Amino acid sequence: MINKIKELVQDNKNVTIKSDMETIIYQNSSNYPEDYIKIKQEHNQYIVLEVHRNSQSEKAKTDDEDKAILCAIILYKKMYDDIEDHEATTQIREYLKCKDEDSVIKLISCKIDHTFYAIDNEEFSRISLIKNDDKAEVKFYGKYLVENASLIRGYIVLFDFCKKLSIISLFYKKIPENYKHVLSIDETRQLYVFGVL
Repeated sequence: MINKIKELVQDNKNVTIKSDMETIIYQNSSNYPEDYIKIKQEHNQYIVLEVHRNSQSEKAKTDDEDKAILCAIILYKKMYDDIEDHEATTQIREYLKCKDEDSVIKLISCKIDHTFYAIDNEEFSRISLIKNDDKAEVKFYGKYLVENASLIRGYIVLFDFCKKLSIISLFYKKIPENYKHVLSIDETRQLYVFGVL
């Protein structure tokens, strides 16, 4: 299992993988991590858990080892990928404080692939910002990421989640073909965004 995880993680210098009865995946920054992903096997099932200090929550359960590994890697990436772009989010705030929504849309279109988002209409498999006067809601696969938010918050949520989609989509393109039957790109994106399969 450890070799399969190392093959998929695409960042071997920053990840630690330990395995005894359970496999845990975390960043190298700690010998005793407080936040990590765990795979445990019980009764011919693989259970993928997200652990924060003493709290753990089940994120996926499967009888397929490869699916459990891929889910664990996606959740590891969700936990540790750096998507922040302070310069862009500050610029979005400034533009919207000046009521310059056109500049916000131009900024987003320069930094994010247009296939990841929709503005003013809901598209099921895209991060969608729907405006209602001075409020916004952002949805993805029919689920709210934020609702009844200010336009500033709505656009920043749209931008941040589009960054997440670009990161996980690039990861998915790089994984070996034999893993792509285990999880589709849509399932991968939903797991990365919502954290549950």
